[in-house]
Amino acid sequence: MRPSKPKQVSCPLCQGTTFKKKITTYPMQMFDGRQINIGRVSVQECENCHHLVPTEAGSEKISRCMATIAGLFYGD
Repeated sequence: MRPSKPKQVSCPLCQGTTFKKKITTYPMQMFDGRQINIGRVSVQECENCHHLVPTEAGSEKISRCMATIAGLFYGD
């Protein structure tokens, strides 16, 4: 079995390919248009335009937080 290559990530805004990993607060739009900030999310920051791209672990945390918030605001 061949080892898999890491997936090449490019910035959705500027198409840059150089990133640095960091843990930061990540802004998310709520279902009703309000913005919330999710703390301690693992992201890759584009070194060209500073856009934040969540890592796989960061995306999972965002999904968990959004599900919890939906349950609080809209019932289970």
